[in-house]
Amino acid sequence: MRHNIKMTDYKSEGKVVLPEMANVLKKLEPVTQLKAVSDLLKEVKQLQRQQQDDVKTALLEYQNFCVDKEQKVSLITDEIKQVEEEENENENKQMQEEEHNKKVLNEYSSVVQAIEDTCEEGAKLKDYRKNVAEETTSILPQTRFKVNLFQNLLGVSWDYECADNEIKGYVCTGHDVRPFYLNKQQNSDFFITNHLWDLVEAAHKEKE
Repeated sequence: MRHNIKMTDYKSEGKVVLPEMANVLKKLEPVTQLKAVSDLLKEVKQLQRQQQDDVKTALLEYQNFCVDKEQKVSLITDEIKQVEEEENENENKQMQEEEHNKKVLNEYSSVVQAIEDTCEEGAKLKDYRKNVAEETTSILPQTRFKVNLFQNLLGVSWDYECADNEIKGYVCTGHDVRPFYLNKQQNSDFFITNHLWDLVEAAHKEKE
């Protein structure tokens, strides 16, 4: 919006009026001329004061106009800044929501994978138990039969409660019981086998 300030051009008006006044004064008497000049000077001073007042008024209006423009510019700048801050805040919220959703999705995928792995392990365990049950049902009686057969034929009784690295038991003769204890870490398989066969052979000789 353009602000129009209208000022009276007293200088231009003076250039027109003064020559006319001078012609008029020449036709008057000296006393009348002095009075006319005095009146003219008063009028000129009044015009000057009026012009100064108009200039002050125009400057004040222009100053108010500038202040109003600055206030409007400042208000618009603040509004733009507020809008930018809101946009940045919305962008940050959106980024946080995306990060949160991504984290939840990763956790969900991990849980699903863990469930699938658990189900797979459960199926394997189920198959293993089934195989163990089948082996126990079919093999265990045969193993017991063989153990009992060896025990009856050879007279060897085993200690099944000993440690894994130990071989314990006893060999029955017709007159006594001969215990044996062998450590797998301290003795070779060859030595253990020969030692047990020596005990069994000695026991059978005594039975004869």
